Amino acid sequence: VAQLGFVGSVTPPLTLAALQELLGSESDPSVRSSVADTLCTLKLPECFDLLLELLNGTTDWMMKFSIVAGLGELGDARAFDVLAGLVKGGGEEGENELVMVAAIGALGDLGDERAVDLIEPFLESDDTNVKERAAIALAQLKK
Repeated sequence: VAQLGFVGSVTPPLTLAALQELLGSESDPSVRSSVADTLCTLKLPECFDLLLELLNGTTDWMMKFSIVAGLGELGDARAFDVLAGLVKGGGEEGENELVMVAAIGALGDLGDERAVDLIEPFLESDDTNVKERAAIALAQLKK
């Protein structure tokens, strides 16, 4: 699946169709997460709705993490509200916190300056990983 991201840069629409077919037939969470990650690398606007549907339709943290981390790379401005909601929601201990940290990073990747006010409070986090990710995201936003 990961190789499709490379091949997809040559024929994105064909790769998208193959990934959609794979999503319909594959139930293994690790494969589905890899598909989601590859969808983000295609950077096709039509991937956003599919990714949002996958995000809202899964309870698997690995799948959520893959999608959230890739939304910034996808570069679709519609991702801002989704990512902001995840950051505002905080993040409980464990898996949800990992998704929140991914959302902080994705906001930095997305490059929307509205994220600065959302991310700055995380510079005071007791969690070193959260603090470092916030600092990296802010540096990306202030370029």
